[in-house]
Amino acid sequence: MINSKQIIVATIITLFSYGMNSIALAKSGHRSMNSNDSSETKIEEEKPKSSTHNKSHWGYEGSEGPDEWAGLSPDYHLCKIGTRQSPIDITQTQRANLGSINFNYKAGPKEIINNGHTIQVNMHKGSYITVSGKQYKLLQFHFHSPSEHTIDGKPADMVAHFVHQARDGELGVVGVLFKACEENNTISQLWRKLPSKAGKKNKLSRKINVLNMLPRNRGYYNYSGSLTTPPCSEGVNWMVLRNTVPVSDAQVKAFTDIFAKSVRPVQEKHHRVVKTRN
Repeated sequence: MINSKQIIVATIITLFSYGMNSIALAKSGHRSMNSNDSSETKIEEEKPKSSTHNKSHWGYEGSEGPDEWAGLSPDYHLCKIGTRQSPIDITQTQRANLGSINFNYKAGPKEIINNGHTIQVNMHKGSYITVSGKQYKLLQFHFHSPSEHTIDGKPADMVAHFVHQARDGELGVVGVLFKACEENNTISQLWRKLPSKAGKKNKLSRKINVLNMLPRNRGYYNYSGSLTTPPCSEGVNWMVLRNTVPVSDAQVKAFTDIFAKSVRPVQEKHHRVVKTRN
């Protein structure tokens, strides 16, 4: 027969066990909450991976080439579905009352860089163009060979893209076409500091006058397009100068020896009108 002492002891043991189980459950619940927090933190930590993916490496051939750009990152979707893409083949044009491009390139170049895709020249602040009353500050210019835009299906031997930006964020790119025939003095000055390895850069003299890279007659083709590299952003005001400037075969080869491929194929026009100023 169970006496009163045994009942009291049993009751104490039961209460103690219940208390320990409650503590265990509480700890378990706390761990579970922490586990959920940890899971959420992991999701947050995974966001930079997406950001890294958005900056996926791209190139000009194979699995990283132009046909594959859109699949390398969600940020590059316009490279496939955009309807105002560049470059294009300039064929039929429409004469228009376009404003002249007023070049004010007083500030000299700052440095020449091999960015892994092309040779780029960064500029000191202070240079700009004005078109129909709108000012675009010159940021940099870079090269491709052959030219990305073609005229009646034919590319130039090389091109320089002068990249400008207006206050409202619009990009204005001036394309200068080069024809291989004789040495270009300004290119010679730039190529003396030509960096052959990706990531390398060299300082340039402010005395180099980049205006000398432009043709005397600055009539141009004009249309709305895009960047010719990922992310292929649209809304770029393209101004491709109609007249070429000279460059030597050796100067072109100095560039293509570093970048054998640097050209995106021409894109569909999608009924865009190319205007021209003679």
